[in-house]
Amino acid sequence: MPFLTRPVCLPALARLWRPKHTGKIALAREMTELLAAHFPDRTLHKVGDAAYVGEHLRY
Repeated sequence: MPFLTRPVCLPALARLWRPKHTGKIALAREMTELLAAHFPDRTLHKVGDAAYVGEHLRY
């Protein structure tokens, strides 16, 4: 944000996770791919805790 002197992190997307349907990691990758497609000229940094470690999020 141009009026701040430090970087900030804001939530950009949200998805409803339902057990026995799509997994949490798959939803995280889907949202990351949506943002990357919408902002192709930007570098995205994903941040998550240990629950989101897995092969599905590696590019």
